[in-house]
Parts: sequence; C-alpha cells; structure tokens
Amino acid sequence: MEGALGSSLPFLLLEDGEVSYLALAWARHKMLDAEVGTASLSKAVAAVGRFYDYYMVERQGSALAANELRLLLKQFFEARRFGADALGWEPVKAGTAADDVRAVSEFTEWCSENFGHVAVNPRERVMLAHLNLAEQMTLALSATLRKKWDFLYHLAPARAEANGAVTMRPFAPGKGRSKRTTGLQKHYPPEKAWATIASTPRTRDKLYLLLLFFGGVRISEPLHLFASDVSVQADGTARVVFGHPQDGAYLWIGRDGKRQRGRRATFLAERYGFGPRNLLGETHPLHAGWKGMMQDDPSRSESVVHWLRDDASRLFARLHAEYMRTVRSRIPDMHPYYFVNERADESYGGPLKHSNVSKGFTRAAVRVGLSAADDGVNPHGARHFYGYYCASVLRLPVETTQRLMHHESIQSTELYYALSGEAVRTELLRAQARQALEAPELLAAPFSLLPAPSNA
Repeated sequence: MEGALGSSLPFLLLEDGEVSYLALAWARHKMLDAEVGTASLSKAVAAVGRFYDYYMVERQGSALAANELRLLLKQFFEARRFGADALGWEPVKAGTAADDVRAVSEFTEWCSENFGHVAVNPRERVMLAHLNLAEQMTLALSATLRKKWDFLYHLAPARAEANGAVTMRPFAPGKGRSKRTTGLQKHYPPEKAWATIASTPRTRDKLYLLLLFFGGVRISEPLHLFASDVSVQADGTARVVFGHPQDGAYLWIGRDGKRQRGRRATFLAERYGFGPRNLLGETHPLHAGWKGMMQDDPSRSESVVHWLRDDASRLFARLHAEYMRTVRSRIPDMHPYYFVNERADESYGGPLKHSNVSKGFTRAAVRVGLSAADDGVNPHGARHFYGYYCASVLRLPVETTQRLMHHESIQSTELYYALSGEAVRTELLRAQARQALEAPELLAAPFSLLPAPSNA
C-alpha cells in the first residue's frame, strides 16, 4: 500500500478480509515520525499479524481483561519460541520471539495512547529496590553500553541513578545468549579478491566489486549512487560520495532552468516523480536497503569512500571513465542512478537490482574456483575482507577502522576487525624487538628464582 511518495506501507488483513486501519496508521506513524526503515517496518507489522492469528485461534476473538491479555502475550512468546502446530509455526530463536513481543507491545501501547484501547504490555514505573539482582545488573550494563555511543546520554530525562526508579514493561523476554564472534572466518579469501575482480568481464560489475572489496560498502549502498556522485580527481584517483537516500544534500537544475539546492528525496520527486529506493517495500524489485553510516559531512548527510589501496582507486577511476563513455551516458534521463541494467530487454537502462548484484557476485566467485557455500564467499564477506585488510595488512587501530567503515559504534567494527594469526605473531616479534632496544634489562630472566630441573 502506498505511503509517502515512492514508499510502501505493509498492511494487515483481518479475518473478515478488511484492512486493519489501526495497524496501517501505526505503520505510517513509524515510517514518517520514527523514520523506521521498510525492513524493520515489515517485520513489526508481521509480528502484530502473528499475534492476531494466535489470538483468533486460541481465544476466537473473545474480549479479554488486561491480565488475560498479558497472559496471552506470554503464551504467544512460547508459541513463537517453541513452535505451534495449530498455526504451522516452527520454533524460532529467542531473539526473534522477543522482537515479536516488543512489536506487539509497542503497537498496543500506541493504540492505547491514541485511541484509548487496552495495552497488552504497558510500561510501568518500578522502584529499583524492587528489582531482583539480575534485572538490576541488566539495567546497569545497558546504561554502561549506552554511554559509549549516546553522546546525549547525560541529557536523557529520568535517569534511574537520579530518582531510584525505572520505567519498564512487566513482560520483557530476553534475547538469549549473545554469539558475538570475531570476523576471522567471515571474510572473503584475501588471495582471491583481486582475481575475482579481474575475472569479471563486465566493466559495471568490476566497478561494483571494487566498491565492495576496497571501498568496504554494503551490497545495497551502491544502488543508491547517482551518476553525479562519482568523479575523477586531478591526481587520477576516484571520489565516490554516498549521500543519504532521503536527506543527502543535492544541487540540480530545475525544470525552470534555475539551480536548486535541497534534499535528494525532493530532487527525485520533482525530476522523476518517485521516492528513494529504501522506502520501497521489501518485495519491490527496485528496493534497496539503507542501514545507515557514520557521516563524514553531517551538514550534507553524506560520506565518501575511503579506498584501502591507491591502485584500487585509480583502477576505479579508469573503469568509471570507460563505463560512462560506453554505457551510462547513453541511458535516457529516466532516473539518476549510476548502476544500470545492461541486458537487451524491456528493463534495459533501468536501475540495477539487488538480485542482479547478488547473482553477479556468486558468478564472479565461481570463476576463481570458489563456492557460495564457502565461509565468507558472499557480498558481505567482501566488507569483512575490508576489516581484515585494515587489521592484518595495514595494521590500523580499530578506532581508525571504525571511521573508515563508517560505523556509528566501535562494537560493530570489532566484528569485522579480524587479526590473522600471522599478524599477531609479527606484532609480537616487533614488540619484543622494541623491548630489546629500549629496555634490555627486562629480558634478563631471573632463572635463579625458577625451580631446578628434575632429574626424573
């Protein structure tokens, strides 16, 4: 269902075939006011739909008191976590079931605030002294982690430390054990990166692979590039700018022939009559996700590619000139996107699709003897390769790598920052060599303090 220009809203059908206007209004609120992405929006509405199905099967649509609703929510969580034969549900992870509970809680709370309905799991004010030890430790850990990324943490109202109370939901299931691991097994095989690019016949695909491997971008991000976002610098290197699909600053010539400054969403609407690709529904063939990135220029809501290697940047610049001359410049002005479909069919010249990129990546990997079943042999494995290269080849600090990969949180970077065993050993030997020069007395082992070797 259409929302704002160029965007899609997920909707929920009730048992009688009518659309749930409450769910639709909530989805619109989350999209426009909370700026929730389409992927998260679809998952949230689907969770509400599952709860509705469970309610109809278990309670046949009967009216329930507040305490009965809360019990139903707990039963719903168990049905999602361990499966429900009556609904054909397979067991899911604890985190997935908890996400569904959170979505249902937010939806019914919103309905309560705006339409006076009963909330299934409303937030309540609880004194810290009344919480058990596990709940207090969880809150303390959450606050500690929040301080690392929330620069406005000190301005947040009603801090628990200040008033001895906290607002929380009566039923808040945990997400299960965290399985954070290093990226050692996730990155694309380093010795195959250049070969993968070289073996790819199409110039457009070489450009895309260079961005993934040596620009470190996510697979969907280049699909938002405009043709004007790529340029060749005076020194022969490439400059690639990623503007936020909606809020990125843009300069264009309007239909009246005058220069205009504004947001990319405004430009797309005025020139082409559609909206950013990240606002399209997930099932739309031209949908392209946008997870967000730390901006190099917040005033313009844009970032630039930080190339791992100078030769990769120069190669991209040469291929860009060829691509613009032979392909992109011949496309009619029907959209601004850099990467286009080159197949001789009805979609020729249209924006490149996410599915085309995924299939092209797999074909490129197969050409160099790899399989999609191998560890790291996928488009996101190229981003893990970027983190591996920063850590194990360039030996950059994790803080620098965070900026290069445009991560808002350093915890995200740590998942990509993969130090190889060889890099660790080399750094150890270098440290020992430095110590031998700077403080040789520390290398003199006090053997007299060690036990004598046994003759046994």
